[in-house]
Amino acid sequence: MISQTEMDPIVSVKEVTKIYGKGYEPALSRVSFELHRGEFVYLIGPTGAGKTTLLHILLGLRKPTSGYVDILGHHLDASGGSKDIRNLRLRTGVIFQGSYLLNDKTVYENVIMSLEVRDYPVPEVKRRAEAMLYKLGLLDKKNFMPEELSGGQKQLVAFARAILHEPELIIADEPTANLDLNTARELINTIQSLAKNMNTTVLLATHNVELVAEMGNRVIRLEKGRIVFDARKVKSFA
Repeated sequence: MISQTEMDPIVSVKEVTKIYGKGYEPALSRVSFELHRGEFVYLIGPTGAGKTTLLHILLGLRKPTSGYVDILGHHLDASGGSKDIRNLRLRTGVIFQGSYLLNDKTVYENVIMSLEVRDYPVPEVKRRAEAMLYKLGLLDKKNFMPEELSGGQKQLVAFARAILHEPELIIADEPTANLDLNTARELINTIQSLAKNMNTTVLLATHNVELVAEMGNRVIRLEKGRIVFDARKVKSFA
């Protein structure tokens, strides 16, 4: 039986508008939606639609001009909202378009960064990191440097770093943008599988509508800062 707590949204966006300056068109205009635990949701839309602005507001990197966000128990609004943004970020995993790996550190050293900042015991860090690298087929490359990896492998390492602490929410901003379709498909399948096992919610922004259509998950589409549809199992974007 599903409890009321499990049914409650972990992210609630209410009438969020973002205007960067006087005379500018809103980057976001009265955006509202909810995300529930374990959902995998694509955020799509053309360049300039407001996807990155929305993700930055969810992460507490920008303030909405009006409206508010309740995310993992934190309230964010025009005043800045929650005073404990660090706690929010500790409970969130983030993946960017670029892998942003540290080139002077090995694969293993890059992956464990997410646990080191959370003061996990060393034996637990090693156990989790090696288990994750094994699941991703990268354990034999744990001592490799980033320059020795393919683009897809770099993004897998970035994903491992983002999910190693078992976050409640993963926010991904165009993680497949620099990958070919087959590699992108493999990465998305991996993210979906591990997130499902951890009951982690994923909001993934992408331009790749071909990939989105074939995966058949919930899709939120932004155009000119507004949500134009929010649907499940969308097979066409014509």
